[in-house]
Amino acid sequence: MALLVLVSTLSLTIEKHYCADTLVDVAIFTEAKGCCAGKKAPASESKKEGCCKNEVDLIKGQDELSVKDTESFKSINKTFLVAMATVFGAIFPIEDEAPVPQDVYTPPKLFDDLYQLHEVYLI
Repeated sequence: MALLVLVSTLSLTIEKHYCADTLVDVAIFTEAKGCCAGKKAPASESKKEGCCKNEVDLIKGQDELSVKDTESFKSINKTFLVAMATVFGAIFPIEDEAPVPQDVYTPPKLFDDLYQLHEVYLI
């Protein structure tokens, strides 16, 4: 739930730099670096005015968070919650006791007295 609130309130700025209708740089949260900064444009491009352009896309997040009224929850959603709990209880029943594996275990039958056979005595 916290992740959903974080993503819905997050705002992004995506800046794109075009040079002669060709995408040169894309930056998120920072400024896009220009292709013409610090160097001369070629002669063919220098004749054109404004061969480079910046485009900024702003994805705005939600600014205000509000707490919903509890009256609407009381009337409408009670029926849904009861139905969901009933279906969930039918699909996944709660077991009262955990199965004990020793109940179905039968020990092997001993035909000989093994202590006497191997001459092992407890002192």
